[in-house]
Amino acid sequence: MILYFFPNLADTERKCCYLDLVYDVDGSSSVRQNNWDNSILVFLNDTISNMAECKVGPRHLNVGVVKFSTNSAIEFYPKDYLDEASVLSAISNMTWPMGSTNLADSFLTIENDIKYLVNNGFDSANERDDLKHEDVVVVVTDGQPISVTDATTRANALRAKGVRVLIVAVLLPTVSMTDLLQVSNDASVLVCVPFGYI
Repeated sequence: MILYFFPNLADTERKCCYLDLVYDVDGSSSVRQNNWDNSILVFLNDTISNMAECKVGPRHLNVGVVKFSTNSAIEFYPKDYLDEASVLSAISNMTWPMGSTNLADSFLTIENDIKYLVNNGFDSANERDDLKHEDVVVVVTDGQPISVTDATTRANALRAKGVRVLIVAVLLPTVSMTDLLQVSNDASVLVCVPFGYI
């Protein structure tokens, strides 16, 4: 299902199917509890379970999750869970943090932990040194970043480390397409969906 939003990932899935994937999930107050439970968590569940050829496992797909609101925190690292059922169970137990939309802080959290992720997901060469793979962050947000400049700077720092940053934005009146396009740096990695779609 994630390929429905980002068809340019299809080639990766079909040819090598080795992804280290971190969801960067907006848990700000605008999301609200009902949408967190019935839209955000369902979206994560569906995109993971509907990867056609790429299933969770150490030689295929490693999944991690970062939550952000006023602050950010890693919910779980890639390779904490090595099968789909465990990942989906962990997602179902995620709580809604509430707060502002500090996207920059979530990027910084991922960037600061990149050395840990080298051994726990990103660039896990100890298991897959002979296999081509991609490191991907998928941002899911419904809010305006509190600092577009900081979010853009931090997103660019991740890209400089070879991490692809993709954005799924739920369109609300408070969300600026221009600002999110600045953060994404490339229209092909920014997908905007109507409110209530996910």
